[in-house]
Amino acid sequence: MATLQSKIKNRFKSLEELDGVSVDITDGFGQILVSHKKHHVADFQFKWVDESHYVGYFIDAHDNKSQAIVSLWSAMDAIKFMVLYSTLIDLRAMR
Repeated sequence: MATLQSKIKNRFKSLEELDGVSVDITDGFGQILVSHKKHHVADFQFKWVDESHYVGYFIDAHDNKSQAIVSLWSAMDAIKFMVLYSTLIDLRAMR
């Protein structure tokens, strides 16, 4: 049976189907980095915390990390984030 962490990581890998999106997973550190090749699209870093969920941060163009802005407690939460991220890419500035 897959763990919650592995289910969420697997969901995030599907974001790579979007043009320009890359997903880097660092198992040892429990981190997921979602980035886009275009400068004007938001990047996000997720960190596995308390052995129970991922906390997400916005990463700006200068690699500065925001305060935590999202928590993912389930695979469904990851899917909801992915839909919002996909929408954000569609609405990006400076096309």
